[in-house]
Amino acid sequence: MQSASPKAQVFARVHQADAFDAFRLAGIHALNESDAVAQALMDLIGTPVLHEALSPAGDRLTVEVFIGTSLSGRRVFELALPERVLVLLVRRGQQEIIPSGTTQLLRGDRMLLWGKADSVREARTRLVEIE
Repeated sequence: MQSASPKAQVFARVHQADAFDAFRLAGIHALNESDAVAQALMDLIGTPVLHEALSPAGDRLTVEVFIGTSLSGRRVFELALPERVLVLLVRRGQQEIIPSGTTQLLRGDRMLLWGKADSVREARTRLVEIE
């Protein structure tokens, strides 16, 4: 079997356990029935949940905060953000960083906050006041 795209991946649900090796040798990702059902459920349930969680609609909000001199050098965990406000992304020039608590912020960074709208607004207000 050949694909028009050399990066294409082929998956197959395999019913017979002794056939897994043959599929893998042919370059086909083999899934047993349980894994296939689990993946199908994740596709049906997980994706809408993730989409809803990351969308700006409803009571959730995403806000970008510019990092100036006063916040430069601080680590994310030092920001004392309201509970349930997450720093999803730090943009540093052309680089996008998925931060941890120890990520150090630098002047000129842009920080993407996410959470319940009122908490995110409170976080933004606090951070801007520090500036």
